[in-house]
Amino acid sequence: MKQLLISFLLFFTLSVTAAENIDPLEDINRATHEFNEVFDDNIFEPISRAYKSYIPDFVQERVSNFFDNLRDVSTLGNQILQFKPIESV
Repeated sequence: MKQLLISFLLFFTLSVTAAENIDPLEDINRATHEFNEVFDDNIFEPISRAYKSYIPDFVQERVSNFFDNLRDVSTLGNQILQFKPIESV
């Protein structure tokens, strides 16, 4: 019985064809993706490699802490809006 059910499901699911996917923004998405790839490969990646290589770990840690503190501001607002005063402290 189990094999019959599996055969039945496979038969009907494998014969289904996908509808044509019409995306009106496909050209924009492809261009944006291409730009992001070029930007990442030629600008962002070399900068991040240089940052990791030349900036001391002490400074990297301080920069990371700075951005963590900025992120905590939005977390504080979120906690207050959810009426969680204990967590917001």
